Amino acid sequence: IAAHRAYLQSSGLWDHRERERARADLIEALERDLMLWVRSCVGEEELERWVERIVRRETDVYAAVRAVLNRLRTGDRAVAECRSS
Repeated sequence: IAAHRAYLQSSGLWDHRERERARADLIEALERDLMLWVRSCVGEEELERWVERIVRRETDVYAAVRAVLNRLRTGDRAVAECRSS
């Protein structure tokens, strides 16, 4: 095991794996926290309305995402207050 670790370190693979692991951890934490923030700002009810519109083929996922993000950027007072938290 020690020889394998020494090889990984001397070849630069150890640093590469550490960087990839850190990147994955960062992205996972951002995704989790951003979704918590979106849910708290927009609310589960509104997200469910978007789901229903997608299911009824009134819109698609990408248009729904753009609409939700636009609301978060320029939304009403409640969302604006949520943005600052």
